[in-house]
Amino acid sequence: MPCITLDETNCSKTCETTKIRYDEILLYDQPVFYFIYIDIKEIFACLRR
Repeated sequence: MPCITLDETNCSKTCETTKIRYDEILLYDQPVFYFIYIDIKEIFACLRR
């Protein structure tokens, strides 16, 4: 289950392909929850188009 966050400190990893910052919560070495960082400036830029 993903969760979008505006707090960059929640996301310590970066995807090599997309360069999107994220982190995950593991349960028995299996990811069960993802934090995905989205910059608020990118959201407003998308809304203005």
